[in-house]
Amino acid sequence: MQRQNFVQTGRSGEFKLEALTPQQHCGGFQCAVSEYNEYLVHDALRSMSDHIALTWLLIERTTGKIAAYMSLIMDAIKLSFTGIGSFMINTAARLAWACNTAYCAARFLTVDADIEHDTGVLAFYEKNGFIHNSELRNKNRKTISMRKDIYV
Repeated sequence: MQRQNFVQTGRSGEFKLEALTPQQHCGGFQCAVSEYNEYLVHDALRSMSDHIALTWLLIERTTGKIAAYMSLIMDAIKLSFTGIGSFMINTAARLAWACNTAYCAARFLTVDADIEHDTGVLAFYEKNGFIHNSELRNKNRKTISMRKDIYV
């Protein structure tokens, strides 16, 4: 079954969301967090072939440049970069909702909010309807586990 592609138009320009394929070159993607760059370039395809995660690329239509990506792992979403995060969350919710009718039960989106690299990320996720998974929160973690109920 082919994964669905989405298109976003807005003040940030026009983007298309495409499923990652082995033919795509992701080496040009750069964000401020080196681990995110490394994952996309070195691990995303392997995770796909190992049936661990599916990755989508948000591509600027005019330049073909990758603006952001997300990997859906059934319990995690990796977001990278700013300005389009809410679009990525809404798209992930639509994909999770589609899983309910075609593949498996999906009730929550969960994220590991990367507080090590961005202290403002908690406010961003809270603004987008996420709440803390308090049982997984401790002061020694570099991430904070959060969830959003897609049925609310």
